[in-house]
Amino acid sequence: MAGILSLRPFEGRDYDRAREVLERAAQLTAFRDRVAALQKDWDGLIAAPVGDEDETARADRRNLGRLRRGLRTREEAYFKPILHTLVE
Repeated sequence: MAGILSLRPFEGRDYDRAREVLERAAQLTAFRDRVAALQKDWDGLIAAPVGDEDETARADRRNLGRLRRGLRTREEAYFKPILHTLVE
């Protein structure tokens, strides 16, 4: 957090500004904790199967063997969109 919040108020004995910096750090920490809790809740929702829907989907799947040459998207075609998404 030192990159986000300056430590100069502590060094210059500007206690009012230092208190503001500490309060901001507490707000950021609380926000991070809320995000982590939401992530945990989200993971729980995604992992939980919904009724018989999961079993039905498995029953409908079939192995049709390999795709003919040229029908499958090449792995290289995925690289650029994935990298763009990571950059964003």
